[in-house]
This record gives sequence, structure tokens and C-alpha cells, in this order.
Amino acid sequence: MTTPEFYRVGKLLGRGAFGKVNLAQHKLTGHFVAVKSLKKADLEGNEKESFRSKVTNEVSILQKVNHKNIVRLYDSYETD
Repeated sequence: MTTPEFYRVGKLLGRGAFGKVNLAQHKLTGHFVAVKSLKKADLEGNEKESFRSKVTNEVSILQKVNHKNIVRLYDSYETD
């Protein structure tokens, strides 16, 4: 199981409505990746379930897509 400790997180690459993307390096392989972080606490009530559904859908789609113009999803994990 992947955890945040697998990555050395570096500079901020971008910020969106619900999260941010940082450059990171996988500690075991040395590969550079983009790590997207989302804050669950930023949403409340019924919006939280809608948000969770959208994130689950995004992950599902990215796991299936293999295209040169779309960022590849290697892994995902959830923390408290």
C-alpha cells in the first residue's frame, strides 16, 4: 500500500478549487511525478459525497486511459 512517505514532495506546480499539484520524487525509484492533493475538510455536508464521487470517477477514468496528452495515473491513496 502506498503512503505519503513514499514521495519527497517539492515545489508547487499549480492550485485549483479543491487542491494542489506538487512536483515529487518517488523515494525508491527516483522517478519524478506530479502529486495531486485534495483536502476533504474543504467541503461540508452533502457536497462531500458529491466530491468523493467525482474524485472516484476521475481516478477510475485515469486508470483506464493511456494517451500521450493525458497525465498517467500511477497510484492513489487516502489519508485521514
